[in-house]
Amino acid sequence: MSILLRRISLIYLEPKPYLVNSTVRDVPSRKKLQSEGRKKLQVTLVTEDLAKIGATFIIKKKPYCSKCYLKKICVDGLREGIKYRVSSIRSKTHRCPFTGSIMRVVEVTYAPIQALLPASKAMPGAVITFAPPSCNIKCPLKQLCIPEGLRKGDKVVITGIISKGFKCDNGLELTLVSLLPQF
Repeated sequence: MSILLRRISLIYLEPKPYLVNSTVRDVPSRKKLQSEGRKKLQVTLVTEDLAKIGATFIIKKKPYCSKCYLKKICVDGLREGIKYRVSSIRSKTHRCPFTGSIMRVVEVTYAPIQALLPASKAMPGAVITFAPPSCNIKCPLKQLCIPEGLRKGDKVVITGIISKGFKCDNGLELTLVSLLPQF
């Protein structure tokens, strides 16, 4: 009898490492996931200044990054020119061998990108293949028509309409939308 009681007490009294400092994450509904697109979580390194939940950044790979022993976690998993948002911060830090700055391990997701699309394609929740317009006109809307980081053929989900009624010099009716990459 005492062996049984001892075994039961060990089961309940042993520390459970998976319960220590754990947080329960809300599981989003299927509809919410479809409307927001797939949120691909990636682990990377950012400077201490950027290691805040909600901070956004665009990765720029430097020539010395290709020789670094931290490149697999730091820059290899990220796409240059895409905007990322810090979603979770981990306690582990590293020192960048080239800049000397302290880098913190974080989890990131794609941040929404604002872009102008033809009004006929601007439907929230639609997954489209990004096709930038082929125009040679210098206009103030060009940065929104061809946003940094997106390439022709990229799959994106339209997460929302920001503003309607933009008119381009080519005569197109455009809508400002929020896009989430799906690579």
